[in-house]
Amino acid sequence: MHLFSIGYPWKACLGFTIQGRRVALNFLPFGAYLKDNLMDVYFPQNGLQEVGHFYYDKEKNNLGFTLKLKKRWEEIEVKNLQKNINKIEKIELANLKDKQLLKIFNEFSGIYISFWREAIFLDSFDVISESILDEALEEENKNIKKDNLAILTSVEELSWAQKERKEFIELIFSVKRDRKLLKFLRSNLENLENNIPDLFPDFLNQLQDHANKYHWMYNDYAIIKNLDWKFFFKNIIELLRDKKLLEKEKRAIDFALRTKEYKRNIFKKLKFSSRFINIINFLTILVSWRDSRKAYSQMANRALSRFTEEFRKRMGLGKREVEYFWWWEIKDFLDNKKDTRKLYKKRKNGMFCVGDPTKSIFYGKEAKEVQSFMTQLLSSKKDLTGRAVFGGIVRGKAKIILSQKDFYKMETGDIIIASNTRPEYVPIMKIAGALVSEEGGLTCHTAIVARELKIPAIVGVQGAIATLKDGDLVEVDAKKGVVKILKRKI
Repeated sequence: MHLFSIGYPWKACLGFTIQGRRVALNFLPFGAYLKDNLMDVYFPQNGLQEVGHFYYDKEKNNLGFTLKLKKRWEEIEVKNLQKNINKIEKIELANLKDKQLLKIFNEFSGIYISFWREAIFLDSFDVISESILDEALEEENKNIKKDNLAILTSVEELSWAQKERKEFIELIFSVKRDRKLLKFLRSNLENLENNIPDLFPDFLNQLQDHANKYHWMYNDYAIIKNLDWKFFFKNIIELLRDKKLLEKEKRAIDFALRTKEYKRNIFKKLKFSSRFINIINFLTILVSWRDSRKAYSQMANRALSRFTEEFRKRMGLGKREVEYFWWWEIKDFLDNKKDTRKLYKKRKNGMFCVGDPTKSIFYGKEAKEVQSFMTQLLSSKKDLTGRAVFGGIVRGKAKIILSQKDFYKMETGDIIIASNTRPEYVPIMKIAGALVSEEGGLTCHTAIVARELKIPAIVGVQGAIATLKDGDLVEVDAKKGVVKILKRKI
């Protein structure tokens, strides 16, 4: 990730809002180390716990509080953000004067930071969601299988990634019903997509509609990929040629569509108390909200990338240099009040922010020393343990995945070791033997996708990246929540 985009959720950590009103809450990061567009962020657990319990107590005292909060966020914050993103897409930024550009950018920033302030609290449940569930299970005193628990904590509605796959698979099956088109796609012609516009205009329109709707799916805080119809076309060819993969994708969606039925049957069979059911519903609302927040932030990052490109040109900077600045610094840079190149070089060599990013920052050697201390602190842990979110025991080679640039390392059956996964990780998650993330709890992205794909996974394994190396043979026991090193790669 980079400063320009991550600055919005970071600022939101400094002051939350509930229904638009500021509340005396924050979980100020202890610190973060940034170098080469990779960032390690450290949060104090007590701050996260305080915030999580504040919202959980609100839910306990006012049943349905969280759902109402989510609906308001969707009706106000999300709609405002979407409207603004659509507005920006239609504007030719290069034709604007500096003041006009800043006005549009500040409007976007105000809407986007408001979006984050209402939903940033969700991250606090990475720390306390499992204790909430464990306490509820203990009170219920019932023997619940791990598989059933994974279903109970799954969301009944499809995630954004599942919606895309469902519509995509429906598109593939419409192709299979068109014999002429299917024969063409199964041929061995080179550059098949070059003939699509002339021979199959209706099919092209379907592909373009799908790309327009989901072009942002693989965006993250550092890399923007505007997926076009050719990207999805190649995926269709791949699935038509691999029947097993297509069937696997279809089974996953069919299972997801029946989640509500499966949950109802488990509730009926085990006769849970209303309190336990309320807690499960509360946790799944958080999961659904987290998924939506990520999807809309991916869409917003596309708009941000357009701004950074325009700012870069006006400041006479390189392609990535603007990304080393906080979004609130842009006005001063456009007004030439700061030496941008000097500051860029200083930050590029490494920076460690402590708490409020506008106050205490270490650079260069000092930043590296602070980061080294934190890394050693985490790697000194004797056990690699966390929360199992989908059961199973798998052995395989560990692959450290810090960003999309590391995807090339993954082979079928490898174990993903990440700080956390994001939607753009899904293609490599589908071939992984197991998932291990340093961050997260029951409501994080890794947990969501593990349950969707039925992949053994453990989250909240602090020190995994500092301890493990690429190629280490590891055992992921997602029944007990333990990662063991079986053999070090020499």
